[in-house]
Amino acid sequence: MLRGWYPWLVAAMQRAGPTFVKLGQWASTRPDFFPPAFCHELARLHSTVTAEPFAATQVCVPSETPTQASCAFARGLPSLS
Repeated sequence: MLRGWYPWLVAAMQRAGPTFVKLGQWASTRPDFFPPAFCHELARLHSTVTAEPFAATQVCVPSETPTQASCAFARGLPSLS
């Protein structure tokens, strides 16, 4: 039975980092591409994933973009309200 490896794959995606978590979150919303049981298991990535530390993001931004991290984060995050 294939369902036995679904939890393993979700755990592997969590360990692999934020890009794989985001990919799993997207896949969980696509039962037209993936089996519903697989989507259900991937849906755990929406609520049970540990947040990436902001300090890690601040380290990555300067190496990936031409913008200085202090400038990129000076305004803070936009409000959702």
